[in-house]
This record gives sequence, structure tokens and C-alpha cells, in this order.
Amino acid sequence: MICTREYPHWMRELHTQNPEKVNVWAGITGENIIDPFFVDVNLNGRTYLALLQNNVIPTMAILYPAEGNPQLAGNAIWFQQDDAPAHYE
Repeated sequence: MICTREYPHWMRELHTQNPEKVNVWAGITGENIIDPFFVDVNLNGRTYLALLQNNVIPTMAILYPAEGNPQLAGNAIWFQQDDAPAHYE
């Protein structure tokens, strides 16, 4: 970190050995904003699938239950994601 006499409270990190990182998933629907889920491990295909199965799909099932099976999200949902590598592993 650096600071100067002119700006003693201004700091800029120059180097870090282990950068902190976190991935965040959040959703927006026509009626709801789905609270963010935080993933503090490296996001890859396996951890992304676990996020969907353990958090996203159960939340969607609560908000929009399917008529025949309330543990599944209704079939009127369009799920869209970007081209992040974890989505395709």
C-alpha cells in the first residue's frame, strides 16, 4: 500500500499474495428480486451446479412452484446466464 504526505488517508494496494475474491449470484424476475447468494470458493462447473441445485432452484420453487410438484420451479421460467466458463464446464 502507498500513501503520500499530500493525501495521507489515500491508499492504493500495489501487491497482494492471495487476492480476496467472491462470486455473487442474484436474480431479477417480473415480480421479485432474488437475494444474492455468495460463493467464496473458486467457481467452476461443479460449484456452479451445486449453487444452482442447492440455492437457486429451491428458491425459484418457493417463489414459483410447479403445479404438479411444488419442489420444482414452474415451467414458465426462462433462465438466462452469460458466457462465464463455469456455466459450461
